[in-house]
Amino acid sequence: MCVVQYISGGNESETAYHYRIDRTFRIVWFGTSEVDCIRKLEIMERTFGNTLQFKADGYRVITKSFGASQPFQTTGGAFAILATLQAELRQARPQETYEKMQKISVFINE
Repeated sequence: MCVVQYISGGNESETAYHYRIDRTFRIVWFGTSEVDCIRKLEIMERTFGNTLQFKADGYRVITKSFGASQPFQTTGGAFAILATLQAELRQARPQETYEKMQKISVFINE
């Protein structure tokens, strides 16, 4: 089982045409043992350890950093591992659109 929690975020204007949204997420993986948690972590490290870029819901998402804790046993007896993922989302600002010109004529008087 995996739980994703939103930790923090903020917006920053980078250009007149787009803005950046920084997001930090906490990911909690639960496993049957410490080894099970480490195996799950290794898959996520291979995925998020390299910078990923993809589109989602009109945003361009870039993963920036990924780090994790040691596996630990919870008070309920389950094993878990905590990870933090930082990502940037970029979105274009709404731009006013204009109707295209259908015909342009030039008259020259001499």
